[in-house]
Amino acid sequence: MVAAATLAQSAVNADPRLIVPLDLPSVAEAREMVAALGESISFYKVGLELFAGGEGMTLARELKAAGKQVFLDWKLHDIGTTVQRSAAVLAGSGCDFLTVHGEPQVMASAVRGRGASGLKILAVTVLTSLSDEDLHEVGYHETARALVERRIHQAIEAGCDGVVASPHEAALARALGGKDFLVVTPGVRPDWSAKNDQARAATPLDALEKTSALSARLHTDKDMRDRWTGVFIGILAMFMAVCTLLGNNATKDANRFNIEANNNWNFFQAKNLRRQTVRLHIDQLEMDVAANTALPEGLRAAYRKRIEDYRVLDARLTSDATTKEGLDELFVKGKALEAERDE
Repeated sequence: MVAAATLAQSAVNADPRLIVPLDLPSVAEAREMVAALGESISFYKVGLELFAGGEGMTLARELKAAGKQVFLDWKLHDIGTTVQRSAAVLAGSGCDFLTVHGEPQVMASAVRGRGASGLKILAVTVLTSLSDEDLHEVGYHETARALVERRIHQAIEAGCDGVVASPHEAALARALGGKDFLVVTPGVRPDWSAKNDQARAATPLDALEKTSALSARLHTDKDMRDRWTGVFIGILAMFMAVCTLLGNNATKDANRFNIEANNNWNFFQAKNLRRQTVRLHIDQLEMDVAANTALPEGLRAAYRKRIEDYRVLDARLTSDATTKEGLDELFVKGKALEAERDE
């Protein structure tokens, strides 16, 4: 498939700070997405949906064998002994990240269970689907931010390697945990993406401004007409939300990338609009000449000259070599031709 090949050959280099969640109904669809993204993505999240389908760990092992990093987002939440034994089993899989709920007993048990393996334990502070009102309904008498702060402190005390927190609390997690503390930020979505059940989401630009350290969600609308285009746009948007894993601030570079992308988009939009306008003028002039058979030869020659001038302008607009400065020049030329035509 052409779209998939385009993604696989993308010029975007794999960045381990960007984790793409394989939140798909089947392992077959997840494999298709991994193949389509090719070398542009090196880190994937395998969640409960694929685990419940029975092949989640099979896929995780396949990804590890292919040289990818794997994030098991299973949010373990059980008595200490069960969590410890489960973490020990998963540590043997070679996977890289494992999430557990941010309760002291659960976190400490997972840390004991992973032992000396390379498995990183991440504590889920407060689900991004929960608002302050939701927490009050459950029985908490503090805001989401206050609860997140308390659980960050507890995660550090338990020996966790990092936390999962919304972009709104990412800067807080970085300040409390330090530069080597892992901060995974779900709920990062482009403006055009549906929020669904996310209560504390943010756009890539918002996430950058809040200095999130590790971006972990690629969300695209599932009903988009071109699914792979949606995935690709989502990846580009998410790259603007990625900040450095070790605490270096990438906001300036990402904002510069965002501004450059917007400028390029505006340039091509203006170029295409000018080209369409020129072609409409050509059509109109040709129709005028064809409809008015009584035109004097001198006036007919003037029409032909103007049509030829528009065709030259159209050829320059169609050329990929046209620069932003050149477009300004062509814009002035087009306006002059329009003024002559109106006369």
